[in-house]
Amino acid sequence: MSSLVRVLVVDDDALICRAIRRTLAASSFDVVTADGIASGKAAVETSAPFHVVLCDLTIKDGSGAVLVDWLEQTDPALWSRTVVMTGGAMDPAGRKLVEGGRVQVLMKPFELMALVALVTSVAARGGMTVG
Repeated sequence: MSSLVRVLVVDDDALICRAIRRTLAASSFDVVTADGIASGKAAVETSAPFHVVLCDLTIKDGSGAVLVDWLEQTDPALWSRTVVMTGGAMDPAGRKLVEGGRVQVLMKPFELMALVALVTSVAARGGMTVG
């Protein structure tokens, strides 16, 4: 296994993906981005293993909750290291996911260095260390 912590970022906002990628890469993370549910699933199926997933709840091709639910069924270990991002706007599936406390939530906007600390913590739950 690679010593780099691999992070999948699923968000259809290219600026957010770029900022997250730059910030995490500067802290020794390997970051892959996907701009939708379909491309997020494809990345998990073809570019695994990932140690952390950051997934926006509002994505161009549907609710991020769909991807999170799919991860729960296909890769429960990775699902347990998934963080959903939201600016507050949520569809019913996203709201149910967040209010149910099933996953960790990161509210937008967020401080990029706080993101590094969060991803480091989530990766540690999977036995990975950064650096």
